[in-house]
Amino acid sequence: MRSMDGAEGLKKRKKHRTYTRAFKEMVAKEYQTGSISIYELACKYDIPSKTTVRQWIIRYNNGEEIRTTREGASPLTKGRKTTVQERIEIAKHHAQGDVSYRELAERFDVSYQQARTIVIKYREYGEMGLEDKRGRRKSEDQLTETEQLNREISKLRADKRKLEVENALLKKLDELERN
Repeated sequence: MRSMDGAEGLKKRKKHRTYTRAFKEMVAKEYQTGSISIYELACKYDIPSKTTVRQWIIRYNNGEEIRTTREGASPLTKGRKTTVQERIEIAKHHAQGDVSYRELAERFDVSYQQARTIVIKYREYGEMGLEDKRGRRKSEDQLTETEQLNREISKLRADKRKLEVENALLKKLDELERN
């Protein structure tokens, strides 16, 4: 609360405030003129905390990205299905310039996590890494010897478990018939 707000300063705010990147940079530049303090900037622009202003100034002075938050749905939770071509476009856009994951998410209307995952897969595997392979199994001739053996072991374990369940069921049935 700022002392000049009086009783209004004691009221709880109903909505989280968001500020654009341009606004944050403008506030940081105004501070650099030396004619106004952090506290005065917070009061002037009705920013609830001088700490917020201080963080913007520090990021601006260090040449770091001054992040912006979005109105409405969070880009962290706003995922959608994408095609291979869209994923390739997202990855190439990131590779062309210094674009943050958040900016990719906003521009291509995907979640932050989707943008990050796409870029990482593209760096590691190229365009082939962006194909959706969920639900697809390799055919027997595509498997290495180790993968074939692991598949066989998994099958045998499943068969063993099935037999154990059947035996337990038969024992229980036999016990119930005796009583």
